[in-house]
Amino acid sequence: MFFPQEIIKEIQERADIVEVISNYFPLKKAGSLFKTLCPFHQEKTPSFIVNPQKQIFHCFGCGVGGNVFSFLMRQENISFPEAVEMLARQTGVNISRYFSKSGERSGVVSRLYEVNELSSLYYQNNLLNKEKGREARRYLLERRGISQEVISRFRIGYAPAQGGLLSYLQKRGWTEEILIQAGLAVKREEGIYTDKFLQKIIFPLFNPQGKIVGFGSRRLDNQVPKYVNSPQTVVFNKSRYLYGLNFAKQFIKESVIIVEGYLDLLSLVQYGICNVVASLGTALTREQIRLLKRYTQRCLLIYDGDKAGQDACLRGLDLFIEEGIEGGVVLLPEGLDPDSCIREEG
Repeated sequence: MFFPQEIIKEIQERADIVEVISNYFPLKKAGSLFKTLCPFHQEKTPSFIVNPQKQIFHCFGCGVGGNVFSFLMRQENISFPEAVEMLARQTGVNISRYFSKSGERSGVVSRLYEVNELSSLYYQNNLLNKEKGREARRYLLERRGISQEVISRFRIGYAPAQGGLLSYLQKRGWTEEILIQAGLAVKREEGIYTDKFLQKIIFPLFNPQGKIVGFGSRRLDNQVPKYVNSPQTVVFNKSRYLYGLNFAKQFIKESVIIVEGYLDLLSLVQYGICNVVASLGTALTREQIRLLKRYTQRCLLIYDGDKAGQDACLRGLDLFIEEGIEGGVVLLPEGLDPDSCIREEG
């Protein structure tokens, strides 16, 4: 069976090679790596090394190596498709959603990436529009102090109050069905389809490979809910997502800072702090920590200085311990968050 690359990537993002191999043999920590006696040849000194950051294994004795699929194929004596199906079951990846009833690839994933990219360009153009984007630009540049360079790099956009994305995409051949699947449109009780995001700053959500999987948004005022994200889709699951990881991954080999929201992250980046990701709220998950373990050795949690933020930091410490990664927290004074702290204190 042919598996599209999207399936392979999703499984690899969820399957931690250290955890998979540990189900067969005990691994011993050796710095940032793990080691054990090679299961594929006789030896007395451990030369079988597992690299959690690169998600690979290699034996320096017999030369065998590869990724998590390679390990299962050799260990279980199974084919590549069988290894994919086995890991999909273990990680909860629903393979069937990538295929039509006839077994052919449906193309839904590639279509979602394509429509998200087109939507992002639409939102960006709105922000640059002299009239439509005036209020949003003033909010970002003047009230929040975000530079044009950072706005451009993170491809921030704007969804106007009167909408327009739905008709923009429909004129280009996109159906209401795919826009619902992408989380870009909603169906009202009276059966009318409308834009999901209205009168909001738009933050494209990139996966580690740089493809847009969804969108986050913020109101220009402080009415609640201030933040609205894309719903769960075939390509986006908030519990397994970290905002900014695609930009930060080259800077976090030693340590990473975890903040709550988009603007916290953007403010830190603007001040030259690039080893930062955002968990999009205080509900830091095991899946997010396991994803970070592939890129870094240490996590530093900096949430808002309110009770919810401090409680979340303590929960995060427990998760760091349980997931076997070095971690720490910075407790900010009441009423401050990383964004306001760095802008006021520098």
